[in-house]
Amino acid sequence: MPSAENGSDWLGAQELRLSGFADQIEGCIVTADWDGLTEVLNSRFEFIQQLFSDASAPIHQSALKRMAETILLEDAAFEARVEAEKQAVARQHEEFERSRRALQAYGGQ
Repeated sequence: MPSAENGSDWLGAQELRLSGFADQIEGCIVTADWDGLTEVLNSRFEFIQQLFSDASAPIHQSALKRMAETILLEDAAFEARVEAEKQAVARQHEEFERSRRALQAYGGQ
């Protein structure tokens, strides 16, 4: 458990690590690395689980609450981006299927 003396350093390190996870998640979404995204999310989950189980001192509660709120906001934005990517892929698939059927119909004449 961090002491009050080094508490701000400890909190800064945790926030920096969470920011690193956010950057990795962003990178995976941009490059459509869905396997990598799964790995990053699992690693982040383990980190968050450890963070909130180890750092329950009252002195850190407001900072931890702020971190949790930030995580939730980031996750909502990430989820919206992934959903948009999913819809774009679904539209591409539909267009591909229409084109494939049109080619089959044309070739069958």
